[in-house]
Amino acid sequence: MRARILFILLFALILSFSNVSASSHSIEIHQLENKALIKHSITLDKEQAILLELPNDFSSLSAKPLYSISGTTLILSGNPIEASYITKTLLESSEEGYHFITKIPFVFDADNLTIKLILDEGSYVYQDYVFPKPSKIETNGINIILTWELNNVKEGNDFPIFVSIKSKKSSTSPYIPFVLLFALLIVIFYLVYKNFKKNRQKPKKTKPQKNKKTSENEIEKYLLDSEKIVLNELKQAERGEMWQKQLQLKTNFSKAKLSRIIRNLESRNLVDKIPFGNTNKIRLK
Repeated sequence: MRARILFILLFALILSFSNVSASSHSIEIHQLENKALIKHSITLDKEQAILLELPNDFSSLSAKPLYSISGTTLILSGNPIEASYITKTLLESSEEGYHFITKIPFVFDADNLTIKLILDEGSYVYQDYVFPKPSKIETNGINIILTWELNNVKEGNDFPIFVSIKSKKSSTSPYIPFVLLFALLIVIFYLVYKNFKKNRQKPKKTKPQKNKKTSENEIEKYLLDSEKIVLNELKQAERGEMWQKQLQLKTNFSKAKLSRIIRNLESRNLVDKIPFGNTNKIRLK
C-alpha cells in the first residue's frame, strides 16, 4: 500500500514538471536583395494577445491562428503564433551592398529570443562590420546565417542591430575593403608616430596636463545636451571609438543631426572623424 502511494506521488510530480512551459520568440529575417522577409514564431506559456508594429510598407502579410490589423499594428492571439511579411525599410543601399539597420522591440516577456539574419545568396559580411557580435555565424552551403540568442527578455526593451552586407554582385572590387583598411592603418601609424615625436621633443609636465584636463572640462560645460550624449556614448565604447552608424542607433539621432553634432565636436578638438568607405569611424581625442 505504501509503495503504491509513493508511485502515485512520483507520477504526479513528473506530470507537473512536464506541464511547465516556457515562452519563446523566434525571428527569422531573410534578405531578398533589397527586401527583407520577416518571420515570427511565438510560443507562449499562457494565452495572451501579442501586438506587433509593422513597417508602413509591409506587404504579403500572413498570420495564424487568429489576427486582426489596426493601422500598422498587427494583433495576434492563440498559441503557438506565426506571422510573416515583407518590407524594404530594413535595408539601406551602400556602395558594396546594403546596410541592415533595425531595432528589435521586445513585445512580451520571453524566456528566450532567437534572431536570425539569413543573407541573400552571394552576400557576405566581415565580423568588424557586425554590431553587436552574434552568438554564432554559420552557413547552410548557400546562405550565411547570423544568429543572436537572448535570454529573459523584458517587454518594453529593444535590441539594436547593424550589419554591413557585402554583395558579390556589386561592381566594386572585393579588394577595396583591404585597401581601405591598409590606408586606415597608415593614417593611424602616422598619427601615433607624430604624437610620439611630439612627446619626445616636449617633456611631460604635470601642470600642463592638469590645465589640459581643466580646459576639457571647461569646454564640456558649454556643450549642448545632444553633444554630451554623443561624447558619453564614445566614452563608454571600447577604445573610445564607434562607427557613425552605431552612434546613430545608440542615440536615435537623424543622420543630418548626428553629422552636425560630430562637426561641432571636431571643431572643438574633442573627436576625430576617420572616413572609411561610405561611413565614418568616430573616435575620442
